Amino acid sequence: MLKINYPQDFDKNYIKAIGITNDMRTTFKLIISKDPFLTRVYELDDILIAPFEELYKISKELKYLYISNNDKETLKELLNYDNKKFTKKFHSSIKYFFEKNLNIKTCYFCNIDYINSFNDISDYHNKMDFIMRANENELCKIKDIGIVSANEIIAKRDNILSLRNIRNGKKIIKNVNKMLLKEKYSHFTLDHLLDKGENPLIALSLYNLVPSCYSCNTKFKGRNQFIKKESMTHLSSTSSEFKFDKDVKFKLYFFNGKRPSLIHSKKDFILDFTYSNHEDEYKNYIDIFKLKSRYIFHKDEVVEMVKNLRKYPQSRIDEIAKSVGIPSKQIKKDIFGKELFDGNLEDKSMTKFKRDIAESLGLISIKS
Repeated sequence: MLKINYPQDFDKNYIKAIGITNDMRTTFKLIISKDPFLTRVYELDDILIAPFEELYKISKELKYLYISNNDKETLKELLNYDNKKFTKKFHSSIKYFFEKNLNIKTCYFCNIDYINSFNDISDYHNKMDFIMRANENELCKIKDIGIVSANEIIAKRDNILSLRNIRNGKKIIKNVNKMLLKEKYSHFTLDHLLDKGENPLIALSLYNLVPSCYSCNTKFKGRNQFIKKESMTHLSSTSSEFKFDKDVKFKLYFFNGKRPSLIHSKKDFILDFTYSNHEDEYKNYIDIFKLKSRYIFHKDEVVEMVKNLRKYPQSRIDEIAKSVGIPSKQIKKDIFGKELFDGNLEDKSMTKFKRDIAESLGLISIKS
């Protein structure tokens, strides 16, 4: 549903972050070059950071390599995403890279569920507050703090006036300043758009990975392939050609002569989609991720929006703005939600839904 906005040099940093070595590159190229029917001899980096449109073509060509089974197994192990032997090396480092370098907030497939990483630690005012109040268990979550160090900190708190007073603690001071934890947690998954089971050589490919919620990845998509041919690569959130957010709009339909301003309950309207391009493809996408039924559950958001409009028509907003000396646009943000006007679609849950509905109802001009 949403396009991924990558920061500059995201792909180059990815290669470094997951620990690709020259030996791996050499092994990959030596084996690939044995296939006499390949149109080109691919470099390992070509596979790892190829744009999605190109990756789709590459995946089709590499799916049936004309090499020995032993060589196929070697390549499979070389780029293995799931094998327990390599999980710590690849799966964990890839996930950490996404956490560190991409501002992940909501699922790119549904924009309903929040997805993020988090530190399993209580809330403190500052680093000193942490040192002075954290219990043994939480102190031990900081890298280089063990049970002995934690209990020593607790026992000598009366003499700790600053972090510098922590005994024998240069590393500890550094790690506390950075709140460098031994372990970080997350509740998001990385979905492989093109099935890694069918083509294991693209299991680590950057633009084949989409941060998503557990429901979208595991419950709904699973191994369903909604990108079935080259002309459908625009369905990938990782593609520069992705246009779902522009081609598909949430739409309200009314009946029994009702007007938007007369909405009082969820029964007063029907929620659906409109399509400006690729209708069948988008319908399949929506069906796979159960987007229609999942958003119908949130029709209360529409009712609430209409109620706010009745309370605060433009004339009332202008009156409030004049009386308090705040621009009308700011008043609108406070009433209808800042996400309708500012920020990226992925920053907050259901932002696309709310913006589309606001335009559909004519309640708010998104461009105003």
